[in-house]
Amino acid sequence: MLSVTFNGVEHRGPIDPEKSLLENIEAMRLPIRSACRRGRCGSCKVRLVNGLLHPDEHVLLKEYVLSCSSKLMSSAHVSISY
Repeated sequence: MLSVTFNGVEHRGPIDPEKSLLENIEAMRLPIRSACRRGRCGSCKVRLVNGLLHPDEHVLLKEYVLSCSSKLMSSAHVSISY
């Protein structure tokens, strides 16, 4: 299960481990910025509150990850705020 806090409101949805975190968030029909979708621009950065990422994740500044380049290996909670 993926829990996403978007501007203070929590949303829940299933996780497809074959898809990126970004694609899972988009499947929940939540708005998320994503410019390059290749892990270069940083626009899809989210805060990982808890959960396990695939070993090849792109972590920024401790608990932040690039959702376009990260895959989940467990249930997770992320936070998006604009």
